[in-house]
Amino acid sequence: MGIDSGQPRSQGPTGPRATTGRRAPDLRHVLRRHLVVMTVSCAMFALGYAAMSLHSSASSPVREQSSEVADTAGNADLVQRLVQRFDCWSGSAPADMAGQFPGHVIATRAGDVAPVRGGAAMVSQAFEQAFDGIDHGLRIHAFCR
Repeated sequence: MGIDSGQPRSQGPTGPRATTGRRAPDLRHVLRRHLVVMTVSCAMFALGYAAMSLHSSASSPVREQSSEVADTAGNADLVQRLVQRFDCWSGSAPADMAGQFPGHVIATRAGDVAPVRGGAAMVSQAFEQAFDGIDHGLRIHAFCR
C-alpha cells in the first residue's frame, strides 16, 4: 500500500489519448485556428458595417443645408412649450448659467418641420454654427440647462 498524494496518476497506453487516437493540438495549430476565426469575424463585421452604411445613406434623403425652415403656428407653439418645459433661454444666458455649457438645445434641423431637444452633440453643433460660422443646418431656438 502506498500513500495517495492526491495528484492524478499518469495515464498509460490505456488512457484517454490511446482511446481517441488523436494527438493533442500544439500551440501553432491552436493559434492558427484562432487567427483564422478572428480574421473571418473581422471581415464579416466590416462587410456588415459597410452594408449598413450604404443602406442608411441610400434610404435617407439628402437634406438641404439651409437653416431656413418655414415656421408654422403649430411649430412656434411647440417651440414655446419646449422652452418653458425645459427651462430654456434665447439671447443672453441666465446669471446662474454664466460660464457654463448648456446641457441641451431646442433646434430644428434642415429639412425637418418640427423642433427637437438635442443633447451634448447638438449643443456643440449649435455653438459652432452660432459662434464659429460653421453651417450645420440648424435653426437654433433656445439653449437649455
